[in-house]
Amino acid sequence: MRTSAGMENSQPRFDSAPINESTYRWFVVRVLLIMGLLQIASSVALVMYFSHQIAQVSSNCSMQNNAQCLNESQWKAIQDLLEKNKQESLAPVADALIGPRREFRVPERLHCKTKKDQKQSALPPEKPSAHLPIRADKNFIQNTTRPTMIYWDSSNGLAHIHNMSYSDGKIKVNQEGLYYVYAKTCFRHNLEVSEELRAVENGIQLLQYVYHIKHTRQHENLLLMKSGSVKHWNKHVKFRLYCIHQGGLFPLKSGDDLFVKVSYASLLDPTQEASYLGAFKLE
Repeated sequence: MRTSAGMENSQPRFDSAPINESTYRWFVVRVLLIMGLLQIASSVALVMYFSHQIAQVSSNCSMQNNAQCLNESQWKAIQDLLEKNKQESLAPVADALIGPRREFRVPERLHCKTKKDQKQSALPPEKPSAHLPIRADKNFIQNTTRPTMIYWDSSNGLAHIHNMSYSDGKIKVNQEGLYYVYAKTCFRHNLEVSEELRAVENGIQLLQYVYHIKHTRQHENLLLMKSGSVKHWNKHVKFRLYCIHQGGLFPLKSGDDLFVKVSYASLLDPTQEASYLGAFKLE
């Protein structure tokens, strides 16, 4: 028994617990180190990718007027990624990604705009308006008292037309509302060019009519304004001038037309300052 016990006591004993614990700790350290390196590598790759994309978009938008910028959905995806990274304690990576966003401010709308576009978008929409002088090259029939439609110039001199249209002597309304309508015509008497007045000794009736074509199925003509006078222009008077100016407020609808008729249209002053037709929408 003693011999057996002595032999057992003489045999070396190996304690495996310290070796296993050390190996386990070293394995855990290596795993954490590898995970950390992979996370850092992926973060750096994200920084480089998004920085390149943002720099490229910024360069394109500064060099081209019609370049497309990142839209709101794309920026939202980036911001979501940043929030996720922040939650994972990657503050340096998040700051690197959001930095270019702070430097390059993208408008709230989907596309970049030039300074000219931004200036135009800041202006309120232009109200409907028109001012058309008489066409100087229009030759009217002489020796007639029958009212004749006047034709206007929509593209030269003092002419302008916005959010309205013009065709064949008529201004067309495109937006319903309350409009101020005005018209002016000047008749001039010059014996050197007005041969028809040599026979007029008892007076000449000069009239101006402003009409409104109501946009209905019948397209009925309504007389808005009328003015005139009887002038005694005879062969003993070499030169005379008479002007008629009218204006008033009228409710108009989209599709309605405005036009002017006058008697003795051949006597009209052809200068753009003397005879014109206009309208503009009020608030």
